[in-house]
Amino acid sequence: MLAGIAQERSELLRFIGSRLVRIADALGRLAKCATPMEVMQLQLQIGSDTAADCLAEAQRLIGVMEKAAGGNLALLP
Repeated sequence: MLAGIAQERSELLRFIGSRLVRIADALGRLAKCATPMEVMQLQLQIGSDTAADCLAEAQRLIGVMEKAAGGNLALLP
């Protein structure tokens, strides 16, 4: 059970780190925008990418938790 918790925390920290890198990249790209339309298009892209990343991460975390729970459920009578 503790291994499952550790794996879940590790996955979450990896995700946070990758999101911070992507946020920094997005800020750099926003600074290079020359028109309000470019800003709006980039913001829409960033929002879409963020939503996709969060969904993928939620699916990974569910997989990790299912794996951890599966091992522990075997201990129940």
